[in-house]
Amino acid sequence: MSRTLGRAAALLLFSGVLQAAAVSGNVWLIQGQARKPAAGASVVARGAEGGERLGSAVADPQGRYRLADLPKNRVRLGVEKPGYVSRVAGRPDRELLLDLAALEAPAVVDFELRPGGVITGRLTDEYGDPIENVLIVLSRTLGGGHSSGSGMVRADDRGIYRAFGLEPGRYVLLALIPHPFEGRVTPRYYPGTPERSRARPVEVTAGQEVVADIAARSEAVSARIAGRIVEVGDDLSRLRMRLLAAGDGDGYRADRGISIDPGGNFVVADLAPGPYVLWADLQARAQEPARTFSRQLLHLAPGLNEVLVRPGRPGGRLEGGLVFTGRQPRPDEIGIRATHVARLHAATAVARGPEYRFEMPDLWPGSYSLELAWPDSVYLHSARPAREVAAPESGAAAVELTIGLDLAQLSGVVKAPGAARPLAHARVALAPATGRLLHAQADQNGRVRFPSVPPGDYRICAWPQIDPALLYAPEIWEQAGPAARRLSFEAGAHIELELTAADDRR
Repeated sequence: MSRTLGRAAALLLFSGVLQAAAVSGNVWLIQGQARKPAAGASVVARGAEGGERLGSAVADPQGRYRLADLPKNRVRLGVEKPGYVSRVAGRPDRELLLDLAALEAPAVVDFELRPGGVITGRLTDEYGDPIENVLIVLSRTLGGGHSSGSGMVRADDRGIYRAFGLEPGRYVLLALIPHPFEGRVTPRYYPGTPERSRARPVEVTAGQEVVADIAARSEAVSARIAGRIVEVGDDLSRLRMRLLAAGDGDGYRADRGISIDPGGNFVVADLAPGPYVLWADLQARAQEPARTFSRQLLHLAPGLNEVLVRPGRPGGRLEGGLVFTGRQPRPDEIGIRATHVARLHAATAVARGPEYRFEMPDLWPGSYSLELAWPDSVYLHSARPAREVAAPESGAAAVELTIGLDLAQLSGVVKAPGAARPLAHARVALAPATGRLLHAQADQNGRVRFPSVPPGDYRICAWPQIDPALLYAPEIWEQAGPAARRLSFEAGAHIELELTAADDRR
């Protein structure tokens, strides 16, 4: 009996070894024309979606690494070293997607590290004195009005900040200057403007250090509001107010608390002109919940804007149900999100089976756009009366949402420009007219798959080498020429496609 168990254990152990895979290679440090081993760099393997960490290895003094006991599955490989930007050797991609199940021999993948760019500078006030402990937000501009968050740094006690390890590119710098005693924050974009539209991007290349001083001086184009709280009674001490930018999607432009004096007066200065949402809430007290006092949309012009804040009460309601199209199983619950078009309010409701009814009470009057919050296995097919619905001042507006269960699928192979051979590790993107852009990386055999595509019209294109962040820039699609095609997905369709990648030389 023991001999039989021993053979079984050995067989299981041998089987487990067969199910594991290994990846090895070198990590090189590139400085100018010189190349040397990047000792101490960490090579990390994650799941195909980039979340689960499957293993890591540190490069030895010769720059060699080996990752063993990886699952024979799709894995994502990358390399990390503080202060450096990483690339798969010979490619612009920071990571490589490998299908280890399709490999007959251990994979060999090399990586390259280059010194990252550096942006440093000094933050000063209108008198030329340093401003310490200020948060600096960096956003990399991608063209076409798109940007990608790239990190935050904090100025020291001398007002000096230093952001290092930056990818080459153009960056917009935003200093968020706090005023603790006034309960507000002053935004200043480099070189010192309160408006993002007047910010001057800073361009940095690999290994380059750029000096960008930010002068937080007052500007005549700024706006301010002076207001008074009315009809609040003895609840004034419980009132909390905030001002948020509205409409341009830039959450840093203004999001500040507002100080109120004993007479109910307030002043907020140094604002960029434009739309804002003023929020006022009464804080909770014993045996009484917190409640909203007022929310209103303001359009601030340069100079002084006067405001009266009166009590208000959200009394509108959206209610309705879900109907389904498609034969796939229905989720147990579906999340629905309604967002006020001026960002005055947002609400989420859950529709649970078998009835799939939902209700959103206590909405501020106005138009709300409807979308699905979760899960990703369904999509919003249509809405009655429309996807943008008006919540009344009181009473309810009825909504019926049609939920699509039959997502489409796309699979195919990417070919190299001007050749019939498959193109390994190409980047493929699906861009709808509205909604979320989808992108995926082909495997080493040029195969690519999109398992969940909402029906509709898309543009599709493949690139041999491209930074995924650039996929959101319209110019990139225009430069692709005829390689960018149009594609329509019907509900439940499975499309098999052969793509020719865009020519890098265009």
